[in-house]
This record gives sequence, C-alpha cells and structure tokens, in this order.
Amino acid sequence: MKGAFKPIMAVSLLHDAAAAALAMGIAIYVRYFAAGDPLELQPFVMSVALYTLVSLSVFARLGVYRGLWRYTSFQDLGNILKAVTFATLIFVPLMFIVSRLDFVPRGAVLIQWPIAVGLMVFSRVLYRAIVTEDLFFPLRTFGRLRDAPFQKVTSILLVGPAENVDHFVREAGRLGAQRFPYLILGIVDVDDNQLGAEIRRLRILGHVSEIGAIIETLRRQGRTAEKVVITGGVEGKVARRLFDECERLGLPLARTPRLTDLHVSDGVPINIQPVDIRDLLGRSQKALDRDAMRRFVSGKRVLVTGAGGTIGSELTRQIAQLKPERIAVLDYSEFNLYEIDLEIKERFAEQDVASIFGDVRERDRLEAIVRDFKPDIVFHAAAMKHVPIVEEHVSDGVLTNVYGSMNVADACVACGVPVMVMISTDKAVNPSSIMGATKRVAELHCQALARKQDETRFVIVRFGNVIGSTGSVVPLFQRQIAHGGPVTVTDAETTRYFMTTKEAVELVLSAASAELPGSDLGHVHVLDMGDPIKIDDLARRMIRLAGLKPGEDVEIKYTGLRAGEKLHEVLFHDQEELQPTPTSGVMMAAARVIDYERLEPSLEALIAAATNYENGTVLRILRTLVPEYVGDDATPLASTDHTPEKTSMEEENRVRSLNP
Repeated sequence: MKGAFKPIMAVSLLHDAAAAALAMGIAIYVRYFAAGDPLELQPFVMSVALYTLVSLSVFARLGVYRGLWRYTSFQDLGNILKAVTFATLIFVPLMFIVSRLDFVPRGAVLIQWPIAVGLMVFSRVLYRAIVTEDLFFPLRTFGRLRDAPFQKVTSILLVGPAENVDHFVREAGRLGAQRFPYLILGIVDVDDNQLGAEIRRLRILGHVSEIGAIIETLRRQGRTAEKVVITGGVEGKVARRLFDECERLGLPLARTPRLTDLHVSDGVPINIQPVDIRDLLGRSQKALDRDAMRRFVSGKRVLVTGAGGTIGSELTRQIAQLKPERIAVLDYSEFNLYEIDLEIKERFAEQDVASIFGDVRERDRLEAIVRDFKPDIVFHAAAMKHVPIVEEHVSDGVLTNVYGSMNVADACVACGVPVMVMISTDKAVNPSSIMGATKRVAELHCQALARKQDETRFVIVRFGNVIGSTGSVVPLFQRQIAHGGPVTVTDAETTRYFMTTKEAVELVLSAASAELPGSDLGHVHVLDMGDPIKIDDLARRMIRLAGLKPGEDVEIKYTGLRAGEKLHEVLFHDQEELQPTPTSGVMMAAARVIDYERLEPSLEALIAAATNYENGTVLRILRTLVPEYVGDDATPLASTDHTPEKTSMEEENRVRSLNP
C-alpha cells in the first residue's frame, strides 16, 4: 500500500533513536568526567530516556526514517541536521520543567548535538559504501573491471563531462559485473582543467581533442580500447568531430544508456548502444525555466491543434507532464488522433483528455469547439508542411496554413482565450516556397491581431527542421540506406538547421511561458537552432553510422533543388531586428506588421481565390502580401485552375498597397 510504514523504516527509526540515546549518554558522561563530579545513575537514565523519546517523536514527525540508506545524499544530511536540532530545542525546555536542568549539564546539550548527527550520518554513509561502493569487497568494484576482469568484458573509454561520467559510473557500479560486462580503461573529459584527476578510481586521461593520442598511449600500454562511449553532455560539433576521429581510428562510437534504462529487470546485461544521428545533430541542453513552464500550464485548460503530428504530439506529451486541468487534442487524421489519445491516456492515466476530430478549415465548428472547451491556452500546430506537396496543391496549402490559422486566431479572440501559440517555420523567412509564404501570411494575421486587441496574447514561435519528423530528410535517408541507396541529396552545398522534437517543444513552451516584452506587439520568437548542418555531410555520416562506406557501398546522388527549396535557410528577415532575451535558447525578432484593417480585405480575397482553386490569383496575392517571396513562376499548378487571365483593377490596387 502506498505510503505504508515498512519494516526497514522501523529499523531505521529505532537506529536513529538509539543513536540519539547514545549521543546524550556520551555527552553527559564526558561532561561529568571532565568536571570530576560523580555521575548519579537515576538522573542519568531519566535524562537519556527523555531525550530518546523526544528524538523518536521528532524523527518520526520529520520522516527521517524514510530516506533509503542505499541512496543517502546531502538532502538526507540536511534532514538529519534539522531533526537533531529540533529534538534538542524541544528537549531543553522539557528538561527545565522536569528538573530545572539540574540533571543535565548545559555543556552536555552542546556536546550531544554533533555526536548524534555524526552517528546517524556515519551509519548511512558506511551502509552506502558497503552496498553500493563495495568498500569491503574490492573484487566487485570498478577496480575489478578496470584491472583484473574475471569474465569476458569489452574495454571501453568513457568520454564526457565529469558530472555525467560520475552519475553513470555510480549507477552502473551498482549493477555488478554480470550486468555490466565492460572494462572502463579511463575517462576523456571535455574540460581542460581536469587532467590527471580521478573519478571513482578512474583516471581522467586527457581532453576530448586528444582522443587519438590517448588511444594510442593505451595501446602501447597493452590496454586497447574496443569502444569509445560518450555520456550525456557530448553533442553537436564535439560529437561529430569525435565520430570522425573514431572512424579514422577504426573504433566504434557508442553512447551510454539513459540512467532509467540501467534499472531494468535483474540479470539482464546492460547494452551500450551505438550512437545515432540524433546524438551527432543534437546540441547541449539549454537551461530552461521549468518552474515557469509549470506555472504557465499547470491547472489550465489547453487545446492543441494538429495534436497527432510530430510537433503536436510532443507538445501534448510535455503539456501532460505539466499537469494541466484538461487537454483537448484536435486533429483531422483519424489515425493520428487515435494514437495520441491512446498514448496520453495510457501514460497519464489521471489526465483528463478530450479527443476532437476536426479540421481547422471549418471556421464555425472550430469557434464552437473553442467556445465549448474554454481553453486558457491554444497551441496551433496544424499545418501542411511538406514543401513539394504544397507546391503542387497551392490552394489547399493556403486553406490549411492561412485560413486554418486565421480561424484558430479569430476563434481565440472571439472567445477570449488568454494565450495562443502559433508554430511557424524558418521557411517563412524570405520564402522560396508556397508553404513558406503561407506560413508568413499566417504570421502576419496573428501579428495584426496582436496589435488590434489586448485580450489574447499571441506567441509566434519560428524554428527549423525537426530531426525525425514526418517528411524530414533523416527518415528519408534511413529508408534509402536500408534499401542500399542511392541516397538523394539536392545539392552538395545545401545546409539546414536541425533540432530534436523534444528540444523544439521545450523551447516553444519556454518562449510561451516567459511573457517576453514585445510579444504583445506581435514580435516573433526565434529558437536558437545552433549552427546549420550540410546535408551532404549528414548523408555521409548516416551511411557511415550504418557501417557502410559512402560512394562505395551506398551511392550519393545529387538531384538539384526542387521547386520551392532553398540552398540555405535563415531564421529571420533582414528587416527583423534580432533581440536577445533572458530566456535561454529563445531570441526575439521585431515584427514587420500590416495593420489589420489593411490586411483583412486581401486575406479575404486570398481565401476566396483558394476556395475556388484559382491558383494563379492565389500566387499573385501571396507575392504581394509577402514581397520577399521568390517562388518559381514555372511552378506547376493544380489541375483545377480556374484563374481568370486578369484580376480586377480594384483588387490589384488594393493588394499592391500592402507592403509589410
């Protein structure tokens, strides 16, 4: 039963009471002995007994016994200090009432405090040392794995920050040799200041930039590393350089499992996994204000559109962890909606979830959904995002990305939703694709609404490619490599920004919860995507990760840029002044805004043309609303093009008057 008082807790409580009794007894004896006074048995026993009862009550009330000795920490030390102090403060006035402190020398009260603390802490530290650090059983320690293995083990070299290495070694050390069949030869640090130091008897051999020399030195010593294993904290550029160096040395690069994966069922050996492309593309974790994120979401009613997509589903997962009052997940894909609804109900059984099958294009129904659900926050992640698909389905792209976003934003304003978060893309900056242009128009509408009213706060968040999202280059390359190639790269110089889905969503939540100055003016939140990655390098690394050679085992084929694609992506426009923010990983771009009254008629014309699938008119209006849009005039239009040869002079003049 949850919270039940277990026998091990009773033993811990009795131990602490005995330690308190012993401490008081020693303190009184020492004080009398030092003064040369005779010690009377009855007052002595009464004083020790009273202090023991007080300590027992205080220790039980403060829950000192609940701390598992195996995992003793500084927090447990703090609890012990507090408990002994409270027990002493309660004992003194009680003893004064009983005997006016005639039986207990005042010096004894001071002496017993460090003795009681020392006895309670020493017992816990000793227990932890015996059970988890193998203090008295050296053949079961990492020293055994390092120096004299008695079974077949794999020699590895750990690479990572000292803190991450320490966490991993400590947890792995508790498993024993049967479940951790690895011989750790040493540690390679990412900090220049640690050379020669030791972590749990494992020496730091050098800096990660010296990995080649370190491995060669170990070979000369007869200690050949079979794998290089990175811990958390080794990502991005460092991980990519390490991968290239290990490949040159002929060594596989692997990564430690998550700490939670170390505690699977007993008897199952831990399997150190090879690195994957996420390890090489990922970046160091930003310091996020998770308390602010929790305050932003906890107890709120949250609606997520496109909740079954890559971003929408991860948003829903992270939101559920922040304990909202209720989540509404909306999606137009029956399968995606079923999947995310089932996952949230299984992983977060106590979470109240409303599953809504709906299309953001349906204006009246969407407004009814928002009015009935009464959300405090709306995350708008529904969109058509595949560039080639939108190039071929111009009007559908406008109806989903522009009209759908307008419907969500207008419903939020009409129903008094406090916050709407719109997920945008780097392709909205100097767009070369219809998809990018439609997302930029959606930004314009939200920015205009942000300035038109002050009841709904609009948070526009713009970021680049998400690793592993549907339609992204990573799963495409994985499929092509699995089929033996060729791997298709548009251009050898093409670069893209990448971040993981988890990091992107964390930064979206961080940006939304920060309430940064300027967000009420329609400023765009731009996520720090790090350095761009060459797609050609990405393809070659993925081929090598599969144990194959680029150009030999798997061909790389250059296909040329597709319609609407850029050679390089940018995250903000030249006229968007980039401003730093106090939120790590989030920047702010000053808004380029069109007044709502000037923008609305052109949006109505755009939606009317898209509804009638007049793709030529749609493209002309898009180019006027987004002057920097440089789409290809030869872009094939959908077959259902009812575009008249010329738009009316009145419409052209009105649209041309807009220049954000």
